Amino acid sequence: MTASPRSAGQRGAALVITLMVTAIVTALGGALLLVTMVESAVEANHQQTHAVRQAAEAGLACGIAGLAVTEDWSSALQGLPVPGPPCLEPAAFPPSFPGGGDIEPAALTAALQAMTSARYGTVPDTPRWELWIAGAAPGAAASGPVVLVWIADDEGEDDGDPAVDANGVLWVRAEAFGRGSARTAVEALVRRNPPEEGATAVIGWRLTR
Repeated sequence: MTASPRSAGQRGAALVITLMVTAIVTALGGALLLVTMVESAVEANHQQTHAVRQAAEAGLACGIAGLAVTEDWSSALQGLPVPGPPCLEPAAFPPSFPGGGDIEPAALTAALQAMTSARYGTVPDTPRWELWIAGAAPGAAASGPVVLVWIADDEGEDDGDPAVDANGVLWVRAEAFGRGSARTAVEALVRRNPPEEGATAVIGWRLTR
């Protein structure tokens, strides 16, 4: 028995509808998968950013603690190693970025100095950064953020020598590097206090990246 044209048309319409529904469901499934992947990536990036900022703040605290037990801050500006027990986990030097690739401390120091000179000019009292500490934040995983800590004389002096501290005030900068492009730096202006007031005091603080 031959199907009527009407029956054939109905079957054709049903097939088209089925294909359309299948395509819509497939598209919705793909969109849902994409949203899930994006949300996972955003969450991972948020966690990495948080970890890097925590590492930078730990490095800043480490630098300030190092100054607190350093009698001669001018010697520190001239490359004296940090005294006392290390407050960052040991790391190979030069350290490596988490996930691969070498960190180049000399290049980072040069870039930091160029940025500082652009801000303050090239006058004799422009802060000159000295890399002081490198390591990983305490408790960080082997692939966790790497931290570099610099110190510099403050720009408020007028002695004309950025390698000599004449007023008991220094900048401390800690920069942490995580996976991918995760990177955060914090700076503090630190003052040496009289013994009865505690070793140091933070008189200024800023998040720079």
